[in-house]
Amino acid sequence: MKALFIKCNGELTPDMLAGALVNMGVPEIYLQAEGKKAGLYTRPIIRNNPYAQIGATYFYQPPVMGEENLTMEGLKAEWMDLCEKGCQDFLMPGNKVMDALQAGLNETGDSLQDLHVVPENLISLYYILLGISYLEADAIFTCPLDITAGKTEQGRAVSAILKRKGATAGLPIPVEGISTFAAAILEGLSEEFQSMDGRFIVDATSYGTSQIENLAGENTVTLYLGYYTEKNNSIFNRRLQIFGR
Repeated sequence: MKALFIKCNGELTPDMLAGALVNMGVPEIYLQAEGKKAGLYTRPIIRNNPYAQIGATYFYQPPVMGEENLTMEGLKAEWMDLCEKGCQDFLMPGNKVMDALQAGLNETGDSLQDLHVVPENLISLYYILLGISYLEADAIFTCPLDITAGKTEQGRAVSAILKRKGATAGLPIPVEGISTFAAAILEGLSEEFQSMDGRFIVDATSYGTSQIENLAGENTVTLYLGYYTEKNNSIFNRRLQIFGR
C-alpha cells in the first residue's frame, strides 16, 4: 500500500502542505492545468530558496474571492461548485474536511472569520488533493503530535478539531501555529494518527514552508511517501481510499 505520512514540526497551514507536495515532485504545470479545469485561473506563488539548508517549497494562494459573511453552508457550496467544475472525486474527501472543521465551530461558537478560515483555503485544499492524486497515494497518515493548550479562540478550535492527535516524545507543538483549516485537513483526511515504524519503507521525503527567507525546522512540514510491507496487519484488512471511488 502506497501511503503518505504528514509530520507537523511547529507550524502548519494548507499552503505548507501544498508546497510540500510540490517539493515531493508534483509539477506546477500539472496543478495549473488541472486548476484551470476547475475554474482556478489565479496562479499560486511557488518559490524555493536554493541557499537554504532545508530544501523546502514555499506555496502561497493569493486571495481570489470575498470573505464577507462566510458560513459553513457557503463554504460547502463553494466546494461543491469547485468539484463539479473540476474533479468530482474530490467532493467526498473535501466534505470530510468540512465535517472536521465543524467540530471547531461547535466547540467555540465562533464564526469562520473568527477562526481565520478564508475561501482561499478551499483552493489550497483542491491543490492538495490534486497532489495526492498525482502521487497515487492510497492513504494518508499523520504522525502523532502533542499540542499546547489553546489560549485564543483559534487555538481552542484547533484543539477541538484534532481529536486523534495522540502524543509524542518531544516538546508540545504550540497550537496557535496550526491554522484551523490545516487542523481540519489532518483530522478529515488522515486514516490514522500513528508513528512510522519498520513496516513503512520511505521512498521520498519533502518539505513545505511558511517562509522563503528564514527557513527553520519549526516553520516547515515534512511529508514522507512510501510503502507498507506487512500485508497481514489490520490496516490492510480495511479499504483505505482517499477518494470516493
